[in-house]
Amino acid sequence: ALQPWSNCHIYDYSKKFVQDYWKDLCLNMTKTGVIDGCGADFSALGENEWSVHTTETIAEHYGLDMETAELWNRGHRQMMIDTTNSLE
Repeated sequence: ALQPWSNCHIYDYSKKFVQDYWKDLCLNMTKTGVIDGCGADFSALGENEWSVHTTETIAEHYGLDMETAELWNRGHRQMMIDTTNSLE
């Protein structure tokens, strides 16, 4: 799927292998220091604040039903946690 306003790909973070793929991709492309980031800014949508990154906001933003949005939300947060923990 593509993000409506940027045409960037939307990963299905509800799937563990997708979470691992994104984390590994980020870590691999930044390990030498030539690339210094993974494009995770604005991971929390609109205002880029986790407080507005709710299941309801995700469902509306991506046109998902609530169950799918909740699974995506949990997976996305877990991917960000796992990626951050891998940096330590």
